Amino acid sequence: MLAGAIGEEAAAASGALWLPTNLNDVTNDEILVIPGVGDRMAHEFEEYRPYVDMGEFRLEIGKYVDESEVARFERYVTLNQPGKLVWSVLPLAVIAATGVATSYPAVGDWV
Repeated sequence: MLAGAIGEEAAAASGALWLPTNLNDVTNDEILVIPGVGDRMAHEFEEYRPYVDMGEFRLEIGKYVDESEVARFERYVTLNQPGKLVWSVLPLAVIAATGVATSYPAVGDWV
């Protein structure tokens, strides 16, 4: 029904959009909203906070899941630090509307 109202491409894009969760500044309930995160992983995400960078996130979470699962989790998280600006979401709607793709920092990269 949504696809018919806004078009197939727009429906696919809206389903792919995710506002990354800042692991350094969220509650357990907010962590549990991340796809594939249960109580055990939420505990592990919280245990190592604050994360300094994505390398630390990969190292610590990699103790509990394989590399592909860590990479999947990375799509849903960011590690904003106070006073630091981190790009966390690509403006997919702008790219889809204009057809112009621009290079942006990856989730968790320091800007």
